[in-house]
Amino acid sequence: MKLHKKLFNLFFLFLSFISLAQLEKEDEISCVSSSATPLHMSSSHDNWPIVDYYKKGASFIPDTNTPIKAIYLNFIFMQKDDGTGNFQEDNPEHQQYIDDIISNLNKIYSSIRGSYDRNCPSYQNIDTPILKDSKVRFLVNKMFIKNSAYWDNQSTPTNKNAQLIPGRRNWFLNDIHDEIVKRKDIPPAINVFFTESAYAYKEIVDNQSCKLGLYSTKAASQFPSFSDLDRSSKVHMQNLFVKYTQLKNKATGVITCDPPAKHPWEKVYEWISGAGGLAHELGHSLDLYHTNKVGTNCVQCIHSVMNNDGCSYRRFLSPLEIGCIHRALALSSIRKYVKKDVFSEAPININSDYLWNKNSKIYRNINVQDSATFTLSCDLILPPQGTVLVTQGSKLIIDNGATIRSTGDDEIIPKIVIKSGGELVIDNATLQNVDIVVEEGGLLSSSSSILKVRR
Repeated sequence: MKLHKKLFNLFFLFLSFISLAQLEKEDEISCVSSSATPLHMSSSHDNWPIVDYYKKGASFIPDTNTPIKAIYLNFIFMQKDDGTGNFQEDNPEHQQYIDDIISNLNKIYSSIRGSYDRNCPSYQNIDTPILKDSKVRFLVNKMFIKNSAYWDNQSTPTNKNAQLIPGRRNWFLNDIHDEIVKRKDIPPAINVFFTESAYAYKEIVDNQSCKLGLYSTKAASQFPSFSDLDRSSKVHMQNLFVKYTQLKNKATGVITCDPPAKHPWEKVYEWISGAGGLAHELGHSLDLYHTNKVGTNCVQCIHSVMNNDGCSYRRFLSPLEIGCIHRALALSSIRKYVKKDVFSEAPININSDYLWNKNSKIYRNINVQDSATFTLSCDLILPPQGTVLVTQGSKLIIDNGATIRSTGDDEIIPKIVIKSGGELVIDNATLQNVDIVVEEGGLLSSSSSILKVRR
């Protein structure tokens, strides 16, 4: 396999495909069962419509203190063995198109537009105030891979779904995806593959055909896992290049078609760089369902990013949908692709007794206060700059084989600080790259090996 890649420090992502496929979600596995009040909501996967499912995101809806979470993606353009067949790394026009799509995708996630649609079943009985920003962004590593076998998605007018769906055993990109995941020189990320139909490429690029229906623009993505937290993530987008080429040829007069193009290239370009398709697919990657049933004739959920009829404006995410995204970034396999230094100093305040019994990643400080007892009975990942502060009269208990660790390395590590009158109890637990600071008057008891303690 030949790999050629280019790293972009702060690019976001793209696409304007219209329909998609998706996999069934897995049941979520809690770390422990207990009668104590859990901090996170319990899990149940109800059938569509999924109003109740969206309500699981209620406790994760971002506020002004929530940091923007940057998610890494590998943006993988499959090419023919000779380097043709898809967008080119050294073509300024191609790069500008991709960059415009990237910009528009960020606008979708950073500038929420539209409103609740009362014809949308998934928004019934939901009256949470609308948010203007999802607090999600994307960091993209662009890659260009020469391999004809993986370039051709085998899509034809009569075979539009051939081995399309990532996560299935017969997905034709499984082997190359697995190889990329194993490569130490490629950043871990959601792998987003862009493939083309050899059939459509020959007709549109080589033969400059005007004929419609030569390719499928279906796309597919994979839900995150709440049980296999090491699982990789993948998205498949198909036939963007042949679509771009045919529409440009028609709009600019390179080919003469009957009927002729109705709109100038500038308007067509605006439409096909709109980014709604990939925003939708990434919604699935971030644990969002469709908001409407397929085939509702574009009268339901017309603003929703997660509309599945291809005629939505795809600019709206409800607060509970955004909450579900942040829930996935805390509890699911997708969290490992969040940039390590994402952090807000504004603390999560624990001011009554809580059992934290989900394997979680957090992006803020934690304050245990007001004589609360905070029990960590499952693994917790802290930001490198983070602090867990236990104040006077309050107690932090780490037990049940829990592991507390950092997202960073040894250069910057989080701290557990026990103030005077506070108490830390460590029972059958492990701390990795975490500094324990016990101030005068603070209490510490442990049956576990502690790496660092400062008094």
